[in-house]
Amino acid sequence: MSATVDQQAYEQINRIRLEELHRRLVKLSGRITEWLRHHHESDRDDKGVYMGRHKSQLEAIESVLSGAIEKIHELLLEIDPSADVGAVYEQGREYEEALIWVERLWIFFREKIDQRDDAQLKDLLRAADEVVWSCYRQVFIAAAKKGVQQGPTPLTYIDAQYSPASVQTDKGLPSHLKLQAEIDVLDQYHEVLPIPLLRLPPWCIEAPWWLVFIGHEIGHHIQHELELVAYFAQGVKAAAATVDGADAESWGRWGEEIFADIFSIMMMGPSAVWAITEVEWRTYSQMSEPKTTYPPALVRLALMAQVADQLMSDAQGVPGTDGTAALRGIRLDAEAAKLETEMKVVPAVIAFSLKPLPRNLGTLQELCGFDAEIFRRSYGKAAKWSRFLRDVGTMPVEPRVETARQLTSGALIAWAELSADQTKTEAVREAERLSLVAKTQELLIRNAPQGTRAPLSPSRKIAEQGRQLIEKFRAAQKQRKND
Repeated sequence: MSATVDQQAYEQINRIRLEELHRRLVKLSGRITEWLRHHHESDRDDKGVYMGRHKSQLEAIESVLSGAIEKIHELLLEIDPSADVGAVYEQGREYEEALIWVERLWIFFREKIDQRDDAQLKDLLRAADEVVWSCYRQVFIAAAKKGVQQGPTPLTYIDAQYSPASVQTDKGLPSHLKLQAEIDVLDQYHEVLPIPLLRLPPWCIEAPWWLVFIGHEIGHHIQHELELVAYFAQGVKAAAATVDGADAESWGRWGEEIFADIFSIMMMGPSAVWAITEVEWRTYSQMSEPKTTYPPALVRLALMAQVADQLMSDAQGVPGTDGTAALRGIRLDAEAAKLETEMKVVPAVIAFSLKPLPRNLGTLQELCGFDAEIFRRSYGKAAKWSRFLRDVGTMPVEPRVETARQLTSGALIAWAELSADQTKTEAVREAERLSLVAKTQELLIRNAPQGTRAPLSPSRKIAEQGRQLIEKFRAAQKQRKND
């Protein structure tokens, strides 16, 4: 009789435990749903018309999180309340850990998207979103004709880091998303991040012309999405191998950054060279040293300047000087003896980089819609934007895909001219700088293309990533127990 009573008591204990877990699951699901609803509803223009700027990103996040929660719910339903109390509690603890990890994944994205509700950040991020869309969407306008489908747009956010950076969906998890240090298998779980990310440093808030770096970061995302990483690394390596004494292996490792640099020129014109010069400028000795993923700074700048000069050739094919001018006097031959071999590789790498891409994608120029006329110093669209931003001429309204990147290029030109003008007092220059900050953000927002962007309906493939995440998590837990 007592055994029966004990069994009933144990079952009651188990049921209470399972009900508690189920309530937590439902509560988390409800919080996520409410958060998604808020951001869908707030994604409207000044007239209250739904714009869907973050539709694809929110739907991708929702799909993965809901897939993970759905899987945990199924696992909870499989637990037998009549089983041993210890076994039930152990299983419940494992699933609760998984649920906590799902919440951490949600918080990871929530913190970034919620920055758009911050009065200090929302205008800069809205402007950054337009620059991202301009660079990202442009490629898929052309690639769609080749059967390439666009996914969720990279999500921008501000973080207290020095430089911009990107995180692709096919890279491992950020280390702080691990639940415990022992469960490092999740760090190897690819495609768990449902949307790509683009980190911006805080100094962009007071200097939105540095959104020009977005061109480089989007280049990383495009290279991954078009599956060009291995192709480009091998091509750069082969190009370097044609030069006696060149370290072809190192050039192959530099392939991703070289692609992103060239892509940024396609998007931003010679302003991209100007921007990289700003972050690479050191002593000549320091600029002659290679890095793991970058060539020596002098070689990097030489490659970018020559690409820009070649792209800016006139109608007769005579190379321009815009890229070289953007170096602002840096002497590329300062370490000539040390970098002689690497400098000989540059033309071969450029020739490979500008030739037609595989899978009938066309050239990078064609994918990016590059037009040298846009970046002509005297009459190009970027130069006109720079004048408009400094109160010369009438401000245009051009809500087109290409506008944001051309405007950003113009903003950097305007800032360069403003900062170089020493005929005005510091107070006047500061007032002009603040005006440039406000106008750059305002015009990037005002000239945003209308309409829903890259609609991405939740698919089983994306939701399956969430379910796979839980399976990986369970495998990691078992591995931890066995170690």
